[in-house]
Amino acid sequence: MSSFIPKPYPKEAVTVRVESEYLQQIDHIIALDGRFSRSSLINQCVKFALNNIDMKDLEVDEPVEVSEFTPEESLV
Repeated sequence: MSSFIPKPYPKEAVTVRVESEYLQQIDHIIALDGRFSRSSLINQCVKFALNNIDMKDLEVDEPVEVSEFTPEESLV
């Protein structure tokens, strides 16, 4: 029989206020697709935004590089 081996959770819990309209859209996507949790979809949206933001519009010296999304992460 296999043993259950807990693994560290690679994410941090945070509280974020999301506009009702956006949350409704997120929940609608989840209901239609069914493969993602709300947290997973929001993480993917944040990662996409960070990977595609135009750093010229921000007042930062060096952009922070975010790793590209991999499909395996969507199952978390």
